[in-house]
Amino acid sequence: MDRFYAIAAAIAAAMRKLGSLSHGSDCAIAVPQSRAAEAAAYGFRVTELVQGLDGGVLPAWCEHGPGAHDGGVAAHATAPVASRGWLLIEHPGPWAERAVETELPGPLGELAVEADRVGIRVQLIRRPDYREAKGAAGEAAGVYVAWTSGPEPWVRALGGPVRDCTALDLVGVAEGVAPPEAASAGPMYLVCAHARRDRCCGRFGAPLARELAARYPDRVWETTHLGGHKHAANMALLPHGLYYGPVDLPAALGAIEAYERGEVTAHRYRGRAGRDEAWQEAEFTALMADGGRGPA
Repeated sequence: MDRFYAIAAAIAAAMRKLGSLSHGSDCAIAVPQSRAAEAAAYGFRVTELVQGLDGGVLPAWCEHGPGAHDGGVAAHATAPVASRGWLLIEHPGPWAERAVETELPGPLGELAVEADRVGIRVQLIRRPDYREAKGAAGEAAGVYVAWTSGPEPWVRALGGPVRDCTALDLVGVAEGVAPPEAASAGPMYLVCAHARRDRCCGRFGAPLARELAARYPDRVWETTHLGGHKHAANMALLPHGLYYGPVDLPAALGAIEAYERGEVTAHRYRGRAGRDEAWQEAEFTALMADGGRGPA
């Protein structure tokens, strides 16, 4: 494995030295066949180099195996069981490997760390057109909280800049209590595009988010790690916490259209966040028995 990573590092260094890529571009460069063959000997598929804001030059091999990203591997009942309370902070990047390790301005960093400590899932989010917007994260960034468990899930938007991390009752959010000062918001369609956490999320998620945003510009967000790299592209629909993956554009549109009708579709459905694996298995079985659809 050390030799494999040395090969990848050498390729990336050579490309940087040649100056063929500029920071933040979405270019793709073919890997020399000799390098691809050597990497393949270690069980990896090397097809290209890609560069993005979150990861510098990234060798875009896939280590997840055949069928992982085209639905050939079963993915049902794999939604995160502990994710019920959510904190979502708008931040254009770059994103660290873990959302809470990202350098956030002012009290937002403290808010993220404290939310993580009390068991709230922390997601950084950005619009898919962030490259064109060229915005910088600030204290006025959008901040949302959500609850994805039980019969009455919700999403709320904080009405102003966060100036004190203790101003938000995070313990209440972790228990499903919506902040009374926050306005109703959502739904939110999150697509994992966290290339630094896993390159396949960047390769499959980012293009999907851009396609979906053209149809749902106010609802689609790129986000940090949702869980389940091998099921990229991954999508979570809030407030109900419905996970889908791996999804291409038709599968994602089908899931969203069903959701907007108040339904769940079994196609590429991973499960419902905040429910244990046995519950998710039972829900999927019921969906399949009922023609592949059920109530959200």
